[in-house]
Amino acid sequence: MKAYEEITHQEAESADDFKALRIVAEAEKLMLSVNEWSLSDAEKHLRDLLRMRRQIKECTTSFTKWIDIFLSNEALQKFLTNVTTAYADDNIRFLMYLVMETHCHEVKEFPNREQILEWVKGFSEVAKDACFMFTPIQQFSDVLKVLETASEDFLQSSDEDLKVTITCKVTHAINSWLETMKENGLDDLVLLVLSVTKHAGHREDTFHPLLDIQEIYFLTEGLSDVHRKYWEFHKESVLKGQAYSLLTLLTASHRGREICVDKNKSLDAFKQTMKRDINTDLKQIIADFSKHENWKLLEEQLRSMIYGTSELEGNSTLTGISENIEATDSSKTQDAVNADPVDPYPKLNIGLPSQYKELFDRLDLLKYYPAKLSNSNLYNINRLSTCITQTVTEKELWPFFIYRLLTRDVNVRFLCIEPTLQISSKSLSFSLENFCNFKATDVDYVVNEAHIHPMDIYMAVYHCSNDFVRQFIFTQLSKCHFAVPLLVPSLSNQQIELPVWPLQISAITLQATEQSPVTGSVLDTSLPVVTFMRLGTSVTSKSKIMNDMMYKNGHPTFFSRHCRGSTTTRVLLEGVAEISWYLPEGKKSDISESCMAFINLHGDACKHPQQVQFLTGISSVIVLLLPENLSDSAIKERINYFLNCGTPFIALFSGIETTDKRDPNRIAAKNRNEAELIQETLFKINQVLSKGNLNKILKDNFEQGRKQGFIVETEAELKGREKAKVLIDILYGEKMTKGKVTDNKSLGLKDVHLPLQDTLWMQWCIKDKEFHRIQCKKNMSIEQQRAEIAEEKMKIRADQQKKSSENIFMKEFLQYAVSVEENERLYFLNWFKKCLDEALRDNIVDLTQLYNRTWLKYRGASDGERRKYQTYLCELSKRIKHATVGLQHIFREISQLYESHMSVEDSKTIHGIALDKLPEMGVDLMLSGHPLELMDGDVNYVAIDWVSAVLDNLIHKLGDKRVLVLSVVGLQSSGKSTLLNTMFGLDFAVSSGPCTRGAFMHLLPVEEQIRDKLLFDYVLVLDTEGLRSTVTDPDVVVKNDNELATLIIGISDITLVNVMGENLCEVQNILQVCFQAFLKMKNVNIKPSCMFVHQNVSDISAKDKNQGGRIQLIEKLDEISRAAAEEENQVVVGFSDIIKFDVNTDVFYFKNLLEGDPPMAPPNPSYSQNVQELKKRVLSISTWQQNCVQ
Repeated sequence: MKAYEEITHQEAESADDFKALRIVAEAEKLMLSVNEWSLSDAEKHLRDLLRMRRQIKECTTSFTKWIDIFLSNEALQKFLTNVTTAYADDNIRFLMYLVMETHCHEVKEFPNREQILEWVKGFSEVAKDACFMFTPIQQFSDVLKVLETASEDFLQSSDEDLKVTITCKVTHAINSWLETMKENGLDDLVLLVLSVTKHAGHREDTFHPLLDIQEIYFLTEGLSDVHRKYWEFHKESVLKGQAYSLLTLLTASHRGREICVDKNKSLDAFKQTMKRDINTDLKQIIADFSKHENWKLLEEQLRSMIYGTSELEGNSTLTGISENIEATDSSKTQDAVNADPVDPYPKLNIGLPSQYKELFDRLDLLKYYPAKLSNSNLYNINRLSTCITQTVTEKELWPFFIYRLLTRDVNVRFLCIEPTLQISSKSLSFSLENFCNFKATDVDYVVNEAHIHPMDIYMAVYHCSNDFVRQFIFTQLSKCHFAVPLLVPSLSNQQIELPVWPLQISAITLQATEQSPVTGSVLDTSLPVVTFMRLGTSVTSKSKIMNDMMYKNGHPTFFSRHCRGSTTTRVLLEGVAEISWYLPEGKKSDISESCMAFINLHGDACKHPQQVQFLTGISSVIVLLLPENLSDSAIKERINYFLNCGTPFIALFSGIETTDKRDPNRIAAKNRNEAELIQETLFKINQVLSKGNLNKILKDNFEQGRKQGFIVETEAELKGREKAKVLIDILYGEKMTKGKVTDNKSLGLKDVHLPLQDTLWMQWCIKDKEFHRIQCKKNMSIEQQRAEIAEEKMKIRADQQKKSSENIFMKEFLQYAVSVEENERLYFLNWFKKCLDEALRDNIVDLTQLYNRTWLKYRGASDGERRKYQTYLCELSKRIKHATVGLQHIFREISQLYESHMSVEDSKTIHGIALDKLPEMGVDLMLSGHPLELMDGDVNYVAIDWVSAVLDNLIHKLGDKRVLVLSVVGLQSSGKSTLLNTMFGLDFAVSSGPCTRGAFMHLLPVEEQIRDKLLFDYVLVLDTEGLRSTVTDPDVVVKNDNELATLIIGISDITLVNVMGENLCEVQNILQVCFQAFLKMKNVNIKPSCMFVHQNVSDISAKDKNQGGRIQLIEKLDEISRAAAEEENQVVVGFSDIIKFDVNTDVFYFKNLLEGDPPMAPPNPSYSQNVQELKKRVLSISTWQQNCVQ
């Protein structure tokens, strides 16, 4: 606009006039071609007319030109008349109605007008509402009435004729209401309404395709929400109304999920529509945005305008603004609900239907619906963490559910508040007749109100969770060997959702016979898919059949009516399809030689046609459980569908007893021995699968779900995934086949794209050690040596800087990761991690297997041959190191970028990004649940400047809080990471071999309510590399282990010494090397605590039986402590003088992690309970140690 005024010396409005002239000229040109229009293209021509009508109205603000140029044109009138004789199609009739509505009566000469209108009204259902369709809509309450009526009509029927009728009525109501608002100058509200209706298919003044009940629910909820909020803010001030309109256009969402929106187009549309009506303050903010182009800042400024600025004074950072906005927003919530908008309308109970709302209210989850639970609700220390036996109320069930998932407690499957049963204590005497008549007995039973079904708790949490919480839920359920949701009906409109994100990100371990486990998404794996469905009702439980088929002990992978806590009043499970996987052990007792997917559709399949259609398409074989009574027409219709669908199926007849006849597709299930029934069913399944390759790749079949509208993807998710793929192409090359990288290509990967962390970083670490450990030289003073080393260190940093400036990969990664909002960054990082793992997985597995075979040869070789194997082992170790690329290596490179540029005073940016943005990003990731690398395990060194910068930023953001530091040390593969993951629900890497290199830290906040009790605000959890690693060069193992143990124990308040089995001798040598450092800490009043954890101890009385061994241990430790103290010229009585340790309370014995043999062994509930006992002891440190937290 400004440029136009400078060039033409005319006001901006004249530019709009020019645009109007151009549109009118285009319209007149279109009318010249009417005589050439073909009736076969009637739909296209009608849509072109509607497009021109919309453009004319936008440019001229009236329909005068539409009437004069189009409706008054004789050739067009003739064409419209010919359409009525050539078509009886409802869609064409509907488009004709939109062309003719209202304005056709303003044309003076229109000979066949009545004929056309009668044709429009000829459809019987349309005729009923003919008067309504040509009546202007003035109030939003009238629009709501139309939507309410439409939803009621859809509950009665959903045929195509009804869709046409409803689409006509809703289209007229919305278009007419929009015209009313435009006439009243409410252009910002018009934009709001259009931002909602476009997601229901509203284009060019019509809806396409025809509206269905899902779109009606969406429009009802979406329009009611934006209309109510707009008038609440508009009533306070025009500025707030406009700010709310713009903010909503930029951050469109529905039910807690973002809707794809082009922010640039939305902002341009707002400026173009509002023109000079934009409030002065808002106009200034928009002008400022054109300079900084920071969407996050713009949105925060808009929020401050909406919710008031008085609370924001004195806050100069976005963080401060955001925190105050959230507080202000929550304080205004109740007022907003009670406020009366200018245009009153009936308050609808939209969103959750009443039966769901009651359940969510009992669980205290209404405030989190929909999808408002985030990672902050997961990773924290709460009241449940401090007690072993918890008594919970209904409102505490959902946090208890999450807590048990965090700790991998399989009893989470049966979580509920079971009713109490009280029986009268009075003595009873029975006659034979009364005794046999149970109802006649004089016994008083009092049963409480029906408790909430365990699966309703689970599904309620699911509906309230965002994608990242769902990802966590899916991961934990898979670890507990429970099924995860595959298809989930929406609670508001029964639209089906397929949760692709958590399914894709959650990995499962597939294990082939005589091969190492390969971790990857099951969606990418070709495997047979067996689906169980039930028609009608049956006394036989298909879920129990599936459990007994997959697990010898009947582990409840799928919840059945026989599970503890089950009720007949489940609310949220109907229509849900769950999926789980069978992983063979390589034994004769396996039910299959390969991995299999099992899907269970809960409820009567006759009532869930959408799920049935989808599952039929992705299944290799279907097992159909039929009811005792097969006379129902709906059941027969559904059976006929399966007979003709083309997917093999096996039918279990609940009402038919065993016969001598053998049928390949039918099984009599009545009065059958359960073991025999399962065996026969499994035999027939394998028989069907053996007839041909019926394997499915689930990911390939999800396109059908996309066509059915099952997959909902947010803008942030799509952008994050796309950027991750771009970076993977840069990293590995676009020609990478099937996501795999060869050994030769992986060897040079880090040198090219991550050049700062290998040779140069190692050289710098060596020089830094020399700098702090100066050796006496004859020809040089200490100062000269330091100066020389410092110069060499600076030269290495300069080399790092030079290499970093040429790094395209890191430039792209940083520019994206720093600039995007948190949600999009998390989507990006999760997807990028998945792509990295998939690309290198096979290569790393091959190298690891080769290393293990070589290690066995080394152990059995003679002294003369060992040197050859030793050299080869070192080479393999380096190849594994080069082939391993994960997110930790990316952030390690960032740390070196930061340190190398900070070493140069005039270097304040890297790749156009301010250096101080890098530690800020590190803090954001820590607070969102990502671990931060404390020590680089490849060089055994701490990037002290980087770690200090991140922690300084953390303190700046949170304040100087009290922190409890908890660490774990132990031998390689002793279960250290598993222990911490089970204790706090973390995601430190775990595997059967070495998986953690160096040390990582994870920050967990303590809930406000228990901080005063625990006396600390946060827990910092440190996970460390295993000691005595077999992959590391044996020559440096001992030295590295000593340094690592000293560092970790030295900075910790509590150190867990993890031991496999009951023998402590294997860790005594490691502890001895730390005593010198502990003695020095004692001088500065730092006295860490120590606990011993014995894992894989099966004997429940191990603690009592091993009392003598523990006494001998403490005597030995006392002896070593006294000897170390003498060398330091100090006096100590025993080990507990150096490290806080009580042999009676600080030694724990854990049962086995798994119940049975992997990979199908579920977690042992006793292990989880043992971990919680240890956790309670750790968190209660303030009760048994003074000044425990600094």
